[in-house]
Amino acid sequence: MIHDRPDKRRPVDRAVAASVRKGKGYEITFRARADRARPVSVAVQNSQDGQRYSEWYTLNLTPGWKPYHVSFESSGTDSKARVEFMPGATTGSVWIDNVRFFPQRKVIYRREFSHGLVLLNPNRQPQRITAGKGWRRLKGAQAPRWEMMMDDSQPGFTTPKNAQVRALDSGESTAVGPFFHSWNGAVHLLPGHSGASWRLKIPGANVYSIDAWWPAAPEAKGWSKVARYEVYVDGRRAASRQLDQTGDGDRWRRLATIYLPLGRKTSVRLVCADTRPCAADALYLRSRARYNDGSIARSVVLAPMDAIVLRRAG
Repeated sequence: MIHDRPDKRRPVDRAVAASVRKGKGYEITFRARADRARPVSVAVQNSQDGQRYSEWYTLNLTPGWKPYHVSFESSGTDSKARVEFMPGATTGSVWIDNVRFFPQRKVIYRREFSHGLVLLNPNRQPQRITAGKGWRRLKGAQAPRWEMMMDDSQPGFTTPKNAQVRALDSGESTAVGPFFHSWNGAVHLLPGHSGASWRLKIPGANVYSIDAWWPAAPEAKGWSKVARYEVYVDGRRAASRQLDQTGDGDRWRRLATIYLPLGRKTSVRLVCADTRPCAADALYLRSRARYNDGSIARSVVLAPMDAIVLRRAG
């Protein structure tokens, strides 16, 4: 924990040392005031090369002392990062006191009502939360119990070295079509007669729907008409579907609806069956089991920034 306590009697313009790791959550707390109402910005970055590991957060200061809080997930690893304050938007004086930088605390928000319970996970990591006895999930078909997105930029995706990474995206500000979007900003274009694969981490045994995405880019008319998607469990092909990638992009296309066991080696492979390139972009998996299945819930696992409403079992 970094604890900085400057002299309250003088204006402060300084940075506080911080060490960050990619993907980890952190919090910044401090007290501040200004000679008049004005903004101040705070971010975590490397002060030498300017690489930022958080956004610039703009906070509104007042003449009276007030506490402030910022939380973020680091976009990189750096043992020499700094929490930096930028009060230069307007002239005047700013006082900053009691600056603290520390790993994000695991906090769970819980509120009971006459007939229900609300649980909220405000953390940037999944959390298992103990609800206790006497609670049951709601009954409905709104949300899959398990769902996950597998993009070509994530760990577990493998591709030939000669595959091209392309940002095939028309952009949100474009006024005139055609409109097309590669998932998460980029797509791998595979040479003909090659393949790529996504390694799946199945969170629970169930029947899953598996969909594929590729952009509806103008150049898609030259892509493969025989892009074959294959689902493997423990090295054995369990399902297969061949799709024409020259059209129907920018929407989810169903590959399979299949039972996938827990604890097995599961993957989806894309095979370009002719000389034309294939687009390996993203997969979307959803379980048939519902999150709100009416079952007893003594504990629940909540995704980051997720919440659940439970009802009394009686």
